[in-house]
Amino acid sequence: MKKYGIICFILVITISFRPLNAQSYEKGDYLVMFYNVENLFDTINAPNKHDKEFTPDGRKNWTHERYSKKVKDIAKVIDAVGGEQPADLIGLAEIENREVLERLVEHKTLSPYGYKIIHFESPDERGIDVALLYRESTISKKAAEKIKVDFPWDPDDKTRNILYAKVHMAQQTLHVFVNHWSSRGGGVGKTAPKRMRSAALVREEVDEILATNPEANIVVMGDLNDEPENLSVKRILYSNGNTDSNCESLFNMSWKPYKNGLGTYHYWRDNEWNMIDQMIISRSLLPEKSNGLVVTEKVQGIFKPDWLLHKNEQGVKVPDKTFGKNYYGGYSDHLPVFMYINKVND
Repeated sequence: MKKYGIICFILVITISFRPLNAQSYEKGDYLVMFYNVENLFDTINAPNKHDKEFTPDGRKNWTHERYSKKVKDIAKVIDAVGGEQPADLIGLAEIENREVLERLVEHKTLSPYGYKIIHFESPDERGIDVALLYRESTISKKAAEKIKVDFPWDPDDKTRNILYAKVHMAQQTLHVFVNHWSSRGGGVGKTAPKRMRSAALVREEVDEILATNPEANIVVMGDLNDEPENLSVKRILYSNGNTDSNCESLFNMSWKPYKNGLGTYHYWRDNEWNMIDQMIISRSLLPEKSNGLVVTEKVQGIFKPDWLLHKNEQGVKVPDKTFGKNYYGGYSDHLPVFMYINKVND
């Protein structure tokens, strides 16, 4: 893999904290969001997938009623992120198949928005994939493909693909990568090479795009299962929170909230927040560049209304998840992240 550009120093900028939610975040022409929805499964036992627990007779007693509630809840969250402004691009993780996506976009809460689906079945052993939804009235799809994630040192280990889509937004090309990198289950150090491998595959694609067009508009979003300062994100994907407009690394929109101690996933064992759901952009989308499209703020928002949370045993408000030791009936163990993009007037 050929690295593009030069290494940039990381500059940490001290800022005053203000809540980053849909009410205080500066809106724009287009809303882009990502959401790990925590196991959106149907109730059917699919062949060659380890999904039996998500059946009526399985360990999780995944009934039609629970499945219907899950679809309704996820639709509610997606609809609420932008308030009266529906999301134009929605990256999703932990969805089982196209059928659950179709049921989601056809739910009465979302059906008025006319979402179209970009999805590829992946070889993940659990049967979970990533996907991208787009509003046909505001976004047009030009191309899409899956990027297979393999581990040369362990070819039998199967995981989800990375989804790549090229879309048009305000007659401008936007390259989008939707990710769900390997989890830390089994140990952070032991599993780190897997996330580094995914980072390298994304960076290789990004380098090819930038080699053709150094001013390309790129969004890398997803559940990376690593934080902004981890090797996979900071060094291999080559992203940081430096606002220097001459720096050719990617700009990590999660940097500021991460430095302020915020997160999108609460790890119960350490009772700590982790910033693992991230939105990372090429510098052409920063206000200093204004190359047809521009983010309204240099930071991702975290959608965190009280109704999406519950108090844990320590009294900390954390994501109201669907499953823990038992069925909780909540939304997801992750919080959605989002940003707004404006079209630049000529």
